[in-house]
Amino acid sequence: MLSEYGLIVPDFPERIVRRFEEEGAHRALMEKEAWAFQRRGQWMALSIGVIAMSTSLIMTLTGHDTVGGIVGGGTVIGLVSVFVTGRHSKPNNENDP
Repeated sequence: MLSEYGLIVPDFPERIVRRFEEEGAHRALMEKEAWAFQRRGQWMALSIGVIAMSTSLIMTLTGHDTVGGIVGGGTVIGLVSVFVTGRHSKPNNENDP
């Protein structure tokens, strides 16, 4: 089929193949960057969770049980809900099969 395109424009088959190779390289780069972004987000969530839970523990141990419970409970509920809804609500991408 590509050879038939070559009858119309001599270098057209090479241009088509080159374009597919460029598109593949670009997509691989985008996927690598998305993976790095996701990993960075997970580390940020871990940091926020550790800081909030530590604050909750300190508040509870110093006699502020209500505030410590609210901070700790809010942290756990918030992080769990983000991870659960993030897994179930994937954005629809028209290019994905």
